[in-house]
This record gives sequence, structure tokens and C-alpha cells, in this order.
Amino acid sequence: MIVSESKVKVSAISANIPAVDIEIIKIYIQGAVYSFCKNNPTSWFSVRTLFGGENTDWSNTPLNKIYNYHFKEQSNNPLQSSAIDVGRLLKSVLADDKTHVFEMRKGFKTSEYRQVNN
Repeated sequence: MIVSESKVKVSAISANIPAVDIEIIKIYIQGAVYSFCKNNPTSWFSVRTLFGGENTDWSNTPLNKIYNYHFKEQSNNPLQSSAIDVGRLLKSVLADDKTHVFEMRKGFKTSEYRQVNN
């Protein structure tokens, strides 16, 4: 499914942070996506690929605002709640991209994406 199609639902995030911070986070996510796609042009990616594993330490990144919100709200699992919000923002970034087209597939517990045009 092409992400920019109108039938793709993009949900709001649960973290209550200022709109300016959300825009900064979206720019950060877009940079990560473009970098990944440049270096892995045919590979699928997810939030876990971009911001998990070795990239789980979000200190000193815009993503830390989302984690701090969930931590301060005493979420049962702040990391998981943060990842869900970042996933929603990732989908929003891809859907709003006017210069690239991305396709989506559903994984076991996560959505995966890849760029279909260069």
C-alpha cells in the first residue's frame, strides 16, 4: 500500500508536547528516513530499524521529548509508549512527503516501509 494514499490512517500521538517540538521531531525523523533510504535504497525500515537497537539512546535528540513525557506521566512502559508515538509521527512524515513515495507493509507487531521512487 502506498503511504501517501488518502486511505492510510495517521493517528495523533498521545504525548502532550508543544507543536513546535512535534515539528522538530518530524524533521529529525525525515532526516533519518532520507539517510537510511540513501544508504539502503531497496530495504524495508521501521521505527525499530531507525531508532531502536543501537539507536535506542534518544538522549540529546528531539525524540527524547516524547520519552520524557511518557516517563514523567509514569506510563507502564515509557519506551513502548514513546515508540508508538514515534511510529505515528513516522507514518505522518511519510504520508506528507511530496518528493518521495513510500510503500507500507504490516509486520508482526509493526509497520514497515520502503521508498519506491528515487
